[in-house]
Amino acid sequence: DDNGLIGILAVFAASLMFKRKTSDLQTRQAEVQGSIARFFDLPVFVLFGAMLPWAKWGTLGWHGVLFVVLLLLFRRLPWWLLFRGFDRDLARREQWFIGWFGPVGVAAIYYTLLSADRTGLDWLWPTTSLAICVSIVAHGMTATPLARKLGGADYAPWRKEEREERERKEGKARKETDQRENCEEREVVNGEK
Repeated sequence: DDNGLIGILAVFAASLMFKRKTSDLQTRQAEVQGSIARFFDLPVFVLFGAMLPWAKWGTLGWHGVLFVVLLLLFRRLPWWLLFRGFDRDLARREQWFIGWFGPVGVAAIYYTLLSADRTGLDWLWPTTSLAICVSIVAHGMTATPLARKLGGADYAPWRKEEREERERKEGKARKETDQRENCEEREVVNGEK
């Protein structure tokens, strides 16, 4: 029965179409898309929190802790650093930043529950749920400080209004410059200069 896979692919296709239809309004729609994602993610993570197997995590011992640490360190970072040469525009600290972030999330919950149900492996849910939980905490705690460090003080959320005002002024200045250049080009073409 491939209904689970078909469902995931349907959601993926729907999100691609949503993105495609809203790409021309991308800047204004970014907040809407973020809100939609939070709206659908919130119930999933509330249910995830209710399903956490706290007692079974203790039975994993140091093997569980080692697995989670290795997963967080080696799931994305080495591969990103290995292939970083493909994007020469990124600074080294941006490459490390991108390599670090890749929280284990909703898809991992779905596939773990599906696999545990079909295989009957008792250790699968406790091990993966521990990895997901630690990933959420680790990436959640490091997201803002690392983003601030990467983007500087200008990235800080409390400076959003200042940044938007500056971008608006820069955009207006660019538009005025473009209009002036277009006017000058028309004058040259018409022989007025």
